[in-house]
Amino acid sequence: MSIILNALKKAEKDRIPPVANNDQGSAPSIPFKAVVSDSKTKQPVTTWLSILIIVLGLAATGWFGYNHFFKKSALTIKKPGLEQKQSATNSRQPAKIFPTNLKTEALTLFAAGNYDASLAKWDEIITNNPNDAEAYNNLGVVYKKLGQKEQAMAAYTKALEINPEYAQALNNLGAIKMELQAEEEAVQLFNKAIEVKPDYADAHFHLALTLDKAGKKEEASNQYKMFLTLNQNIEQNLKVQIETRIQTLENGEQQPVTTITTGGQ
Repeated sequence: MSIILNALKKAEKDRIPPVANNDQGSAPSIPFKAVVSDSKTKQPVTTWLSILIIVLGLAATGWFGYNHFFKKSALTIKKPGLEQKQSATNSRQPAKIFPTNLKTEALTLFAAGNYDASLAKWDEIITNNPNDAEAYNNLGVVYKKLGQKEQAMAAYTKALEINPEYAQALNNLGAIKMELQAEEEAVQLFNKAIEVKPDYADAHFHLALTLDKAGKKEEASNQYKMFLTLNQNIEQNLKVQIETRIQTLENGEQQPVTTITTGGQ
């Protein structure tokens, strides 16, 4: 027990500030109360300054995080929303008919003999794609079927402006030139078509007819033969007509060429 009491007394003694020594020559001691009072005066300033620094730091961190993460995420989220809105808007609009479908319709109408409706379809296709050489060529075929040769030639010419090596357009334009007795132009067009596509049977046939009408029997006979070679599935009636004409030419007979037609345009 005495040990505990001695320890308590020593601790109490340690907590008591030293008594000022009034002897001369010794430095006056600083009162313990004054030191405590001065510490309490400075502590609030330091504390508020620390809080202010912490608040500013948190604000800067929050602003940085908003700009680089939250704002970026918000923009990323908006994009799918916009696409979905556009998708919903498009779903309410009538579906567009693609040119391929229009071409199928136009060809079907032509095969059925509905030439005016087919013509309208080709016009629509050209409106959607003014650089479609095939559409202009087929438009010319319909015009020719309707007996409108000038419009047909204009359509074929436009097709060749887009694609100068379009063999079918060359052949079709040459066929009209042949009908209009412009044999030289027709021969040039047929030869160009054959140059582009050597196995183009219809071009060989039309060239044969043109040469036949011009009295060039040997050249015409060779072109007729080439047509028969390239067209193995030819109708029997047409084959007989051509073979008869070849025989006539080779025999040197002066019989004028009769009308011979093929399934080509």
